[in-house]
Amino acid sequence: MDYALPLVLDASSPTIQVGIPDREGWRALKKAEEQAMESLFRSCSELFEELDTGMRKVDAVFYCEGPGSTLGLRIAAALTRTIQWDGSDRQVALFKYNAMDLATRMTDQTAPTLQAPYRMGSRLVRFEEGQAIGRKEVHKAEDALLEFPQSHHLPDPRNHLQLPEDAWMIEYDLGLVRGLADLLPISSPCPAAEPFAPQSSTFRKWQPQSPTA
Repeated sequence: MDYALPLVLDASSPTIQVGIPDREGWRALKKAEEQAMESLFRSCSELFEELDTGMRKVDAVFYCEGPGSTLGLRIAAALTRTIQWDGSDRQVALFKYNAMDLATRMTDQTAPTLQAPYRMGSRLVRFEEGQAIGRKEVHKAEDALLEFPQSHHLPDPRNHLQLPEDAWMIEYDLGLVRGLADLLPISSPCPAAEPFAPQSSTFRKWQPQSPTA
């Protein structure tokens, strides 16, 4: 698969990362510590300026669906849709990938299971099973640590759960990825960018109560 200007948009971690990959590395890569609202569009502008090109030259987008900050993922999805809309006069391929799948490419150690923070009190567990795109399940946080003690872990910026001191942590850094060589095996074509949602949100129904005397 050859693309003239493939763009990677990753707002799944506290560090916003955007880049232009080539076959075995990166033509350009930008990182920002600010929130996606402040940094995502600016980082893309800096990226295009560095390469003396523009958004209208983008012919493929690799969108990270999460897990991660819902707001950041939605902003990245909105930018992806903007690129698709702006590219209505040309072919713009869209791929999605999961941060947990890409994270396994950021370590030299084999990762039979990988855990990442999810909602309060729960964690996502990825099972590789010999596949580039692993199976993901939601588990109670304490159960995940007990049942899968040999897991690798993605950092939890909110520190919802205290991990063991000897936990195998993976630094989520696109600079550790070999460009399209690592991205393509863990990416899937998709019609639209949507944040990762392994289970539906549930809300407690409000019950009216009579005022007490």
